Amino acid sequence: MRSAAREANRAAAALTRIEEDRRHTELTPVLVVSCEENYGIDTLRLKVTLVGPPGLDRVDFMMVSILDDSLDRLANAAEAGPSLEEFLDQIWGPLRFLPGSGPDHARADTDARTFRHTRGLATGVSTTCLMEQTKPPPWLNWNGTRWRENVGTVLFLSITMHHDGHGTWKLPAELDIGGVLLRQGPARVVLPMRP
Repeated sequence: MRSAAREANRAAAALTRIEEDRRHTELTPVLVVSCEENYGIDTLRLKVTLVGPPGLDRVDFMMVSILDDSLDRLANAAEAGPSLEEFLDQIWGPLRFLPGSGPDHARADTDARTFRHTRGLATGVSTTCLMEQTKPPPWLNWNGTRWRENVGTVLFLSITMHHDGHGTWKLPAELDIGGVLLRQGPARVVLPMRP
């Protein structure tokens, strides 16, 4: 008798987990991420807007992180002789956050890799942060043109969002900012990307 009750409890727990996972997936935040000129200033604006899905009225926390485009660069950098700390501090992509930029409750960290929105972001609302072009590390002795050719124009991001009642989601984003750098208009991507 006890064995049947335990099996029934396990089955009920498994069904509950399946339903919670289904609901979590169903409520995956839908975002519009854009990057555009910040007219008259040598920075760009990264804007993240929560647009859905139905049933998700807000996220309680959001963090946008810049991902390095390639760990293969470690081999090239090792030949030049930087310390591991110097290498890890370098952002190997086209843009970094302008440290300290953002509204009161949403700020870019001093490491220029992360932007945290610590108060709730409601559906239909945007948050904006300033970004600037990265510079080559001093040990490479590269000019700006060679650096740009090597880091390219794709900004790799990871966006982590949390809702106190529904859990945490992490969405990757790739935003080609080549047109923005050439002043040809904004770059935009909708997440999650659909196949």
